Amino acid sequence: MKTIYLVRHGEYDNPRNIIPGLLPVELSEKGRAQAEELKEYFKDKNVEVIYASAVQRTTQTAKVISDGKITILNDIRIIEVLSAYQGFWETVWDNAYSHIKTLGGESHKNVYDRMVSFFEDVKKMKYENIIICSHGDPIYFLLHYIVGKPLPKEGDEHEPTVLIEYPALASVNEVKIADNGMMSLNQIKL
Repeated sequence: MKTIYLVRHGEYDNPRNIIPGLLPVELSEKGRAQAEELKEYFKDKNVEVIYASAVQRTTQTAKVISDGKITILNDIRIIEVLSAYQGFWETVWDNAYSHIKTLGGESHKNVYDRMVSFFEDVKKMKYENIIICSHGDPIYFLLHYIVGKPLPKEGDEHEPTVLIEYPALASVNEVKIADNGMMSLNQIKL
């Protein structure tokens, strides 16, 4: 049985309260402590590889989990949402996807499609225990695919559905894939 762990990065420094997007914001002191907790959680899970978004806060989280013992690889399909609001104050976050028609950026479907493509590729890999370290919206949209639920409407992406909680910072969602392809999801509480 294959196990894929979907990990959201730890808390990051954001004193100006902006939408960080792809900006190089670092883990906060609390975020580093969260990453240490994740490392402890994974120490006996026999993880063979970590795929991490190349955005600084996710690579920092992955490096702590790895502790120099697990290979870390990057894939552009698991990066943060590309948004024209990157660097704006978080007060515009309620309308985070409203700018697409005028300013560009990714829609829910764009993010969903790239995450599903990556996930399906990972399912075929020889590794049995894999971590995917990514971001809130990309993981949330992928969880909808895993449980077979439709994507949330634009503007409702941070409202939890009945079956799916929005991934908290430094959270773990464990996906078990049986040999027959059946998947089960367990949202881990650390």
